[in-house]
This record gives sequence, C-alpha cells and structure tokens, in this order.
Amino acid sequence: MALEKQLTSAAWSGDLDAAKALLKEDPEAARHWQPLMTAAFTGSTELVRLLVEHGADPNVVSRNNHRHRPLHRVLEHKKTIPKGPHHVETVRALLELGARIDLRGGHGRMTAPCLAAVGGEIQFLPVLREYIEQWDIFTSVALGEADRVRALLDGDEGLVDAVDENRWRPLNYAAASNAGRNDAEVAARLEAIVVLLLERGAEVNRPPPPLTSAIGNPAMMQAMLDAGAKPDPGLVNALWSVDYDSVEMLLAAGADIRHPAVDDTLSELVQYGSYNMARFLVDRGANVNAVDDHRGRTALHWAAGRGAGKAFVTYLFDQGADPSIRDRDGATALDIAREKKRKAIESMLLERGCG
Repeated sequence: MALEKQLTSAAWSGDLDAAKALLKEDPEAARHWQPLMTAAFTGSTELVRLLVEHGADPNVVSRNNHRHRPLHRVLEHKKTIPKGPHHVETVRALLELGARIDLRGGHGRMTAPCLAAVGGEIQFLPVLREYIEQWDIFTSVALGEADRVRALLDGDEGLVDAVDENRWRPLNYAAASNAGRNDAEVAARLEAIVVLLLERGAEVNRPPPPLTSAIGNPAMMQAMLDAGAKPDPGLVNALWSVDYDSVEMLLAAGADIRHPAVDDTLSELVQYGSYNMARFLVDRGANVNAVDDHRGRTALHWAAGRGAGKAFVTYLFDQGADPSIRDRDGATALDIAREKKRKAIESMLLERGCG
C-alpha cells in the first residue's frame, strides 16, 4: 500500500499517532489530496493541522468527479452522517490555516458560506461569517443579509440577475437557502429578499427555475407566482416532498396535472410506495393510465410489482386503470404480479377477468 493510502486510512480512523509516524517516514505524503480531504470529512481537527503543517494545501481540489475542497468536504450535507462540534472546530482550523472562503467547490460549485446555507448545515455559519471579507450578491442573499442585498442592488442593478458558475442567480439562492431554518428573523429576511429581487426585476422563469427550491415556503411561492412564475416546474418537487399544501397551491395557480413529468411521477410514487400521494394526484385528475418514460409502465404495473395492498389496487381499478396495457417488455400487470410472486394481486387481477 502506498504511503499516502496508509495516511488516508489513518485519517479515516482518526489515528494521530499513526499519521505522525507515517509523516516522519515521508513528509511528502501529506501533499496528496486524499489524507487532508478525509481528515476534514471526519472532523479530525488535529490531523488537519498536522497535515497542513507538513505541506498539505488547505485549498486543494480532489481529483475525482466531486471536485471537493477540504472546507467543502466538511460542510457538505449528508443525511446519514450528522455534523458535530468537532466538525465546526475543523472548519475553524482550516480557515486559520489558509482555506479561502471565496473559492468554489463540490458538486454545486458553491462558496463555503453558500454551501452551508443551502445545505442546511447552519451550525457552521457563525464561524464562516467571521472570515467573510467581501460580501458578494450570492453570499449576501444566501445568508439572509437583506440590507446588504439592497445596497448591492442600489450600486449595480445588473446584480439582480447575476449568474454564478452553478448557473444560479440571486433568486435561486434566496429560495434554496436554509439559513433561516431555526431563526424566524432570518427566515423573514429571506422572504423579504425574494420580494426585493422580484421588485427589482429578477427573471422568475429562467432555468433553473427558483420556484422549485421555494416548495414548502408559501410566502416565497406566492410572491413568485404573483410575479409570473410558471407553476409546472415546482409540481414534481412538491409531490416528492409530500407537500400537499404546495401541490394544491400550484394546481390552483394552473399547474398541469397531466403534464408528462407528472405522468412519470405518478408511476414513481407507486413504485416507491407513496400510495397516498398517488391517490391525491389521481383524485385531482392525473391520468391513472399514464405510462412512464423509463419502462412504459402504469401505476397498476408498479402496484402489482410491489405487492401494494388490495385497497390501493381496488382504488386504481375504480379510477379506470386498464390492466391490458403492456410495458416496453410486453408485460401486463398480471405478468408482473406472477413474476414477482404477488399472489394476492394476481388473484385480484384474475377475478377481474385479466389474463
């Protein structure tokens, strides 16, 4: 095993003594990107300090598709890997050691403050704020700095639709920011920023449409809809968020319940067992026999494959589900029920004359 791989393993396990021994053998191993990236991710602050002291670059970019920097690697939101106080200390250490807060990295090509705000890792925002020297329009918006946003727009009206490397505009950052998740004052400022941007002429339908990120925030959604936002792009997000109120708002604003994207989503909802939302859609006019783009299957196909309860399958039939439709492989719902050994569904289909 190459020395840098051993050093990376030591970083994963937080073994400071092993790392010191390896660096004593070859100090150059610290310059490989993986050990520092790993130490940052695991929140091993002392290892981070040790590696940088031996020549690791605190702004290095990973050589894989993720294009992380150490700072972004710590801040990246992971549902299964919660962040703790030791991660906050790691962020502080990286900043003290020269990590630049203005550099972009990671999948979203965001700066560190924007990544923390959008990803909802708001425990990092206080320490990040200490190191912000220049508040650009994107950072000011994402962190809910309404007065700064107004001042920036007063100085340069073109900033209202400025585009970053991520193809995001200020309105996208305002809608996507979670900086106000546990702070009503910041949340109110973010909503005010959305209104301000729209008043200053922000284009509400330029891709990626900011409405998709505003799902779950009625005030932001309504402001965008009132400004002419097309409701269809947000509908799929609202469905997958199981946000009934947002779905109703979008439908009331004219979203097309029979949009092809909704057809796909209906099948996917059944495929993943979200039967209540699937009912909700069909009750409001979604095409119960719509076929998805992936395999040409209907909701009934997926219900048969999953072994959905009799009540849901009965509901689909009551809404006009057609059991004779074949998917791209030529299979009917009965064929799939037999293939997956869903005996109860098979019996139901046979009782209804299928086969």
